[in-house]
Amino acid sequence: MKTSTDTDKRITADAMISHPLVVPPSASAYQFYAFPLAIIETRPESQDWVLSNFIQTCFNPDHMAPVPFCHFLYDYRDNPFLTSHSMTWDWVRELVTSPTGFIAEQVQSGYYVYLSADEFYVPRRPKYQRTHFVHDMLVVGSTPDGSQFEVAGFDERGIFSRTLIDGPALKAAITHGWELDGGSRDLVLYHLKDNATYDLDLELIRQTLTEFAQGLNTSDHYRMTMEPWIRVYGIGGYDEIAGYFRAYADGRAPQDPRHLQVLREHVELMHQRGIRLARLAPELAWDGILNDLTALESGVNATRSRSLLAFARSPKWGHRIADELTTLRSRELDVVVRMIEHLDVMCADLQPRVVRMPEHDPMTLVLPPSPWSTTPAGTPVLNPAAAAEQH
Repeated sequence: MKTSTDTDKRITADAMISHPLVVPPSASAYQFYAFPLAIIETRPESQDWVLSNFIQTCFNPDHMAPVPFCHFLYDYRDNPFLTSHSMTWDWVRELVTSPTGFIAEQVQSGYYVYLSADEFYVPRRPKYQRTHFVHDMLVVGSTPDGSQFEVAGFDERGIFSRTLIDGPALKAAITHGWELDGGSRDLVLYHLKDNATYDLDLELIRQTLTEFAQGLNTSDHYRMTMEPWIRVYGIGGYDEIAGYFRAYADGRAPQDPRHLQVLREHVELMHQRGIRLARLAPELAWDGILNDLTALESGVNATRSRSLLAFARSPKWGHRIADELTTLRSRELDVVVRMIEHLDVMCADLQPRVVRMPEHDPMTLVLPPSPWSTTPAGTPVLNPAAAAEQH
């Protein structure tokens, strides 16, 4: 990954305020989670948060769903490194007369602006001057007068990149996006927090890896604020993707390269997670796990490459892709179980939690390991292993 601020040479550095962005981020199959990641990964200290959270996956068996397969997080915007402010254009328009003037003002104030726009008016996009299509984008730079903007997203080559758009074109893209079905009137302002930190959460990783291996519904933890998502979770996603490729081979499903892009991101992050854990506990036998994670990543990349050939040449190759996914499923399940076993040892060595009383009371209360752990969103989650130890 690299942090990029390079743009078209028409804009000079002193005329354009351009915010840093990692291009591409650790996960980018869908822009709604790629954008927050691309912002926070400009801070190296965010990596432990990414590795503690981007573990679980979920699959919607509906092949026509807008997001059939993705990483599962409660809220992709909710992390220790990012402040987000959500609002509607209807509210903004009560206060300002120019949407692009408002955006330029926010960028000049240090914000990234996340919004939806009609890509028919956005240069360097696949639909530019061809088809009206509302898609999300991230504004990462602007001139002070709002005459030109820098935006992030997938360009006409399908590459996550930064491109330029004139102020009038951006205004047209936004306002026409409001008029189209599916157009969103919402926008979000992102701002990096100063001095934010996050320590690798071994208990959360162990818990979520267990839910991944068992195919448990992780969204159940958040049912006090949202209805649980009825999806296929974790390792079961391999079966669903294999089923999709069989359906594609038989002419019952359209082309969709996103499934294996998400799976590729998942195994790459799993490999990075293994490397990070091995550095933290080098006394454990990690060589076999890391070798298997390397092989798994190579296997998924090879299968993804063959799937692109299947899309380009012969749908019948879908049956071969499905068979390969069945093999990859077994390989990942095996290595994840061994990672959990190592984490059992690492978590057993964690120091007891200490609760310090107010300063006027010098008493310190030392608690045993709690049967409850806490997610990044602050939701308490039952830890079955710890609960069993106390009964």
